[in-house]
Parts: sequence; C-alpha cells; structure tokens
Amino acid sequence: MTEFAAIERLRELATRSLSEATAAAENLRQVGDRGPELAYFLAELRARAGFAHQAIDLIDEARRGFVAVGDDRAAERCSIGMVTVLDDLGRHGEAIDVATEQITRLRSSGRVVQRGPTVIDNTDLLLRALSNRGWCLETTGRFAEAITDYEEASLLAIELDDADLAAKVEINRSNALDALGRTSEALAALERAWAMLTDAARTQPSDDGDLDDRQTLVKLVANVGVLNCRLGRYDDGLRAFAEAESLVEPNTEDAVSVMVETADALATLGAHAEAIARYVEALEVLESRPLSWLEGRAWLGLGRSRHREGDVDPALDALRRALSVFDASANVPGQLGALMEMAAVDHANGGVALAAGQLRRALAMAPAEHWPVQACIAHLQLAELEPDVDAERHIREALRLAESIGLAPLIMRVEERLGALLLRLGRAREAVRPVERAAHLAERLRGFLRHQALLQVFPIETGRCLSQLVTLRLALGDIEGAANAADRYRSRSLLDAGAAASSDDSTELRALETELHALYDRLLINTGDLKLEHRRQLEERARTLEDHLNRERFRLDSSGGEQRDVDVNPTIAGVAGVADVALLFHELGGHIGAFVGFADGGFTWHPNLSTSHEVSAELVAFHAEGRRALALASAGVNPAAGGRSRHLDRLGALLLSPLTPLLAPGDPPIRLTIVPCGPLHAVPFSGLGCAGAQLLDLAIVSIAPSLELAKRCQDRVSDDDRRVLVGVSSGGIPAAAGEVRALSEAHQNSLSLIDEEATVDSVARAIVGAGVVHLASHGVFRPNAPFESGVRLADGWLSARRVSTLDLAGSCVVLSACDTGQAIVSAGEEILGLQNAFVTAGARSVVLSLWPAHDQRTKELMVEFHRHLGEMGVAAALRHAQLTRRSQSPHPWWWAGFVVAGAGS
Repeated sequence: MTEFAAIERLRELATRSLSEATAAAENLRQVGDRGPELAYFLAELRARAGFAHQAIDLIDEARRGFVAVGDDRAAERCSIGMVTVLDDLGRHGEAIDVATEQITRLRSSGRVVQRGPTVIDNTDLLLRALSNRGWCLETTGRFAEAITDYEEASLLAIELDDADLAAKVEINRSNALDALGRTSEALAALERAWAMLTDAARTQPSDDGDLDDRQTLVKLVANVGVLNCRLGRYDDGLRAFAEAESLVEPNTEDAVSVMVETADALATLGAHAEAIARYVEALEVLESRPLSWLEGRAWLGLGRSRHREGDVDPALDALRRALSVFDASANVPGQLGALMEMAAVDHANGGVALAAGQLRRALAMAPAEHWPVQACIAHLQLAELEPDVDAERHIREALRLAESIGLAPLIMRVEERLGALLLRLGRAREAVRPVERAAHLAERLRGFLRHQALLQVFPIETGRCLSQLVTLRLALGDIEGAANAADRYRSRSLLDAGAAASSDDSTELRALETELHALYDRLLINTGDLKLEHRRQLEERARTLEDHLNRERFRLDSSGGEQRDVDVNPTIAGVAGVADVALLFHELGGHIGAFVGFADGGFTWHPNLSTSHEVSAELVAFHAEGRRALALASAGVNPAAGGRSRHLDRLGALLLSPLTPLLAPGDPPIRLTIVPCGPLHAVPFSGLGCAGAQLLDLAIVSIAPSLELAKRCQDRVSDDDRRVLVGVSSGGIPAAAGEVRALSEAHQNSLSLIDEEATVDSVARAIVGAGVVHLASHGVFRPNAPFESGVRLADGWLSARRVSTLDLAGSCVVLSACDTGQAIVSAGEEILGLQNAFVTAGARSVVLSLWPAHDQRTKELMVEFHRHLGEMGVAAALRHAQLTRRSQSPHPWWWAGFVVAGAGS
C-alpha cells in the first residue's frame, strides 16, 4: 500500500477514533515507514489530542523530509501547521513571526509558480497563512489586525471558489468581531459560514473521512453556542454546545474547548456548581496537554465560579493561575478578565483600595475603542467603589459602551445599576426609564429559559431587575402598580407553562435515576440499621448522583424558547374571584412587607413587617417544639395540653398585623389567599396567632405562587369525577393503606391502588385526568435536586420530573406524605419541588405537607377532609378537618402542616 493510501485510511479511522488512528500511525512508523507525509499526519493527530510539543518535533521532521525531496509546497504546509501548534502552546510571538515570514515568502515568490512543465498555484497556502496569522493576532488580542488578515483571506477563498476554506475564515472572523463587541456581526458571519458549508454539501460529494471537516463543524456549532449565550439566547446556546459535544472525541482539544465554552455559559446563568465540574474536568485533561488559551480560560472561569460559591481562597488561587497563563502568552482579554475578577473578590472581602487599583489598571490596559466589553464591566465595578457622583459617571459611561455593543444582557445589567443608584439618591422619576428598560430586557431573556434545570439557576441579576420595578412603583406612590409588578415577576415558569421536563430520558439516565431512588429507600424508609457514618456515605453518594443527573439534564431537549414582547406594567388578575382578601408578601432589602388586596379593588402596602432572619429563627424554634411533641407521642406520653405555639403566635403578630382590622369570626369566614415570599413558603399560616385567636378560626386559607396563577388555577375545571386513591404502606407508615381503604368507602366512583398495585407506571396512567388524586405514602424533598423529590410507590419514586410530564387537567391532588410542600425558592420566586410539578401538570389545587406527617393522625385528618370535600371547596374542607383535628390535638404541629396551594375554592 502506498504512503498516500495508508494515510487516507488513517484519516478515515481518525473520524471515528483519534486514539486508534494514532496507534495505527505509530505502528506504521515502527515497521519502517518514516515518510514525511506520515510524520505530518501523526503531528496533526498529536496536536488534536493536545500533545503540542510532540507535534512540533514531528512537523519539523516532516518539513525536513519534504525539503529533501524538493516538495516546497508540502514544506509550506508544514509551516502552516507549525504556526498552529506554536499558538496552542502560547508561543504567540513565535507563531506570528513564522506566519509573517511565510506570507512574505509566498508573496515575493508569486502565488503562481512555474516548476518546469508544472504550474503550481499557492493561493490556498497564502489564504491559510493569512488565516493562521489572523488567529494568532486574535489570540493575543490584536483583533483589528486579525480582521484585516481574515478579510484578505476571505477574498482569496472566494477567488478559489473554496466554500470550506471560506467558511473557516468566516468562523475565525466572527471570533474577532465578537471580541470587539460586534456580536450581531459575528453571528451574521457564522450564518454565512453555515450557508457556505450547506451549499457545498449539496454540490459536492460528502467525505465522512475528512477529519478537518468535522473540526470545522465542531468549531462552527460551538461558536453559535457562545454567541447565542452572549445575546441571552441561553437554551439555543446550551443546545448548540450539547450538539458540539456529540461531535467530538473525549480528551481532545475540541472536547476541552466545548467543555470550557459550556461551563462559561452555565456560569453566566448562575449554575456555578455545574460550571465548576466542567472547568475542573477540562483542567485535568489540560494538565498533561498544555494549550495556554484554553488553560487560562478554564482557570479564569473556575476562579469566577468559586468566588460566586463563596470559596474565596480557592477562587483567588485559580485567578492567579489564570493571570499567570495570560501574562505568559500576552493575552490581553484574558489579563483583563482575571484582573477584574480579582478586583471583585478583593472588594467583597473589604479590600476596596486594592480592588480600585486593579480596576484602574484594567481600564488603562483596555481603551474603550478596542475593548468595549471589558471597559464597560470595569466602569460598572468601579461605580460600586466610588462616591455617588463618580459612580453615576462610571455607570453612564458603561451604558454608552453597552449601547454601542448592543448586547441585551450587558445593557440590562447596566440599566439595573443605574436605576438602583437613582432610586437610592431619591431621583425616582429619572429612574423610570432605566428600571423599566432593565425589567423589559430581563423578561425577554427569561423567556429563553424554557427548561426545568435552568429554573434552579435563574440569574440573580435578572430577578433583581424585576424586583427593582416594585421599588420604583412604591417610590412613585403607585401601590397598585407595585403590587402588579410584585405578583407578575414571581414563578413565571408556571405562568409561561415553559418548565416542561422531557420524558425521553436515555438508558443511562434511567439507570442513574433507579440507583438514586434505591438510595432514597435506604435513607428514608428502612433506616433502623443505619449507622451515622454509613448514612453519611449514602447521602454523599445520593448527592453525587443528583449532581450527575442535574448535569446530564442540562443537555436540553428540542423545544427552545422564543423571544416575546413583554409588558413590564401588566394588570394582574387581581383578587376578585380568587378570594375576599389577598396577602401578597414581598421582600425589599431583607425586610418583608405585604400588599393587602381586596375583592372590590385596590391594594394597600405595609412595609417592614419582619425580616427573613426573624421568620427563619421562629420557624426553627417551632420545628424543635414540634419534634419534641412527636418524640413524646412516640414514647406514649401525652404532650402538654397547651394548644398554642408561642413561636407561631410571634410570627402571626409580625406578619398578619395588616389583617387584624379585617378579620373577625364569621360564618362563613373570609376567603384569604396568601402569596408567600422567601422563607414564608415554609410558614403554616393557619396556625399563626391573629387577633387573639388563630388564623384558622378567622379565615379559609390557601396559598399560591402568585395571584395571577391562583386565578389560572381557579379557571381549571375537571369534567372527570373519578377519584384515584393510592396508598403504599412501608417503612413506618402502616396506616397509609388503611387510609385509602377508609377513603374508598366514602367515594363511590373511585379507583384504589394499594401497596403492590401502586407501581409508578400504573399510578402515572391512572391519575391522568382524574378529578381527585390522593397519594398516601412516603414523601421526599431533595434540596440539591428538587425535581427528583417525589412520592414513594411500590416499585420506585414518582418524581416531580415525571409528574410534570403528565396531564392532570384540573385535578385536585392530595399528597398525604411527608415534606411534599417543601421547596427551593430560587431567584424570581420560582418554587422548585412537587408543588411546581403538579401545577405545571395542570392540577387545580394541591394539598401539601410542610413537615413530616404523623401516620395515624394524618389518616384521621384526611378521612375528615375527604368527608367534606364533595360539599365545599378544597381549602374549606381542609379547614374543617383541621378544626376537628385541633379539638383533639391542639398543638399546631399535629394539624397545621397541611396547606392548599393553587385554587382554594
């Protein structure tokens, strides 16, 4: 077989496996094939795998071989490869020198060369040399020069009618344009590159054996991901990264590059734990394969995410490593990024003067005309350190730069800072434009987050923009506008119906989920023989699996977000039809206030009722009180007869004071809808003290993520009168099956699934469309992975993720299980857990528990609840059952833990 034929076969093998192709090429060299073509091909493979030093030696060997046989063109090709590898090693100056010498040589000898009877056209070599030098210039931050080289290379590609080369030049050109803040032009360049490759594929035969083609496609797809994220199109960006990951072989330069790009996007979204895992993995690969431009970015990203997670010393260590790498390779953008992030860390730790000095150094290195993005961010950071007059000057300069760049996420960030400053200075009228614009942009960007996993990491800055609108309306005296804004910005995933989970998990994900659910069984059900250390190990393994599942599910499904026009001053559904009175809590600067809304119109505002810290402290004390009562009952000791909790009475005095003039015993009592915020989602409102009684005595209470959502739930009506009753008795809840049997006797048109009949699949099928769904079993809430929270069935856990894919079409869902009402409250007041899942699935009302339910007493409460459910609304039926339960067991721990979420009537 000729050397050429052997290398072609190796190229085809390399499209499937770089490692196998490398091993085969090494074998050829060992049996005596020392030809320059094989040496150069092996250099390509070693460079792709990240072993750049080995590649340099092989390229030099190949060049000498080509010169010896008089193949000048092939020798020039070696120079092109040498430039690429030197640049990868961070030896950018050497790379630029080699490229410049080659360009000069090719121009001086003429693009078309006569070699005896043979005419050689070196236009393609000049094109590649220009493109290579452009890339090296770009790597060192000389973007304007890089664009000049790319534009000349592009003209040569058009002259050659080479779509593949033209596409590669456009991809590189897009990088330089993006670095200069011209992101829309950069995306247009990528679209041109995509069109060129598509046209070429239609007119030219496909060559699946071309490794270079695949690398081009990977780079194109990854760059599309980067720019989409830069423009705020996060779903599209992450989906592009997932596609790029599917095209690369693990542990190669392409794989590491895509890994770092994906981590950067996740960090932008606030998913710092996810990003850290990718940065660490990338650095592990890079440890033995030095690629300075990637190594520096990975260290910078790791430092930034460590800082956001509160790990100061590891963050500074990573940032110093990044700065060292960038300094060594004269990478100005990297140096600026590391300096500004180090300034942020120093500022957060009290080093204001040090931070200001670093930022001024960064600004001196980053003239705005060359580095508008970096200059904009440096001005923003300086604004936090300067007096108000200077701060406003810095912010307005940042806004000018952001406007010139046209990046929506950056404009949003600057407008939010300007609005906050003007509000702090008491200039509310001037703050209207920046605050409303920031909120408008935040809503548009939020519209791209259409996947469940992204709701856990919704950027804090975006939520802050929307909350700031409430502050503005209050400052302007527009109470109703403030209430509208407070209600509208929370739990938008439920309002937009955009948090649907994919039910099409891979075999690997299903296996991980099965192992995780088995761990839940071990941790939560059969716990008698668990020693403390064994429990710790099981919890650690569960968290590892949860992290893995979270990470894998960031590979988004095909349903992306669409940009929407958003009204930042909407009119909410209001209180009429939902309740007689609504209590909408909102937190401002750590202080909790409340809007009180009335069915006949209007809101009042009551600021500074309490703080998050006060609420959390009283809840902790109440739970300790309840656990003591539970321990006494388990030991057969009757708890003290006192029926009140002083901790809930204190909370009532703080939180319910705006209602005191409105509440009085009545028949029927008023209907009250409460929209909690922050820690208030864990408050058992019916048990709070109010006007000398408990709220249970004075009102029919339901809770809702927002008034708008309560109205939408109210409009959901099931035309199916079936009742599906599910009970699984296991591991400490023997009464669950008896609870379902007792309920089935009270309901004629009911389907009971008890113990082994209640499999995950049978229950998921049965509850679709049912008017009432009752699930009595173990419940689990997993704060690290809220969508894995669920209810235990005969053969596994019905998770929140699975629930959200069902169609419950107006059902009343009763979760007679522990902890089903617990949730993570993320930025934007997204309620992440079982409540979110059932409402997403279409439930009208969901009855949930805020703490571990006592088996027998829960059975008694539920039987009483269902006895009245057919003759009154859900919240009224629960109130009736709780009044009955309270008369027998007065302390709120025994009856106040269940709440109605969604529609109360």
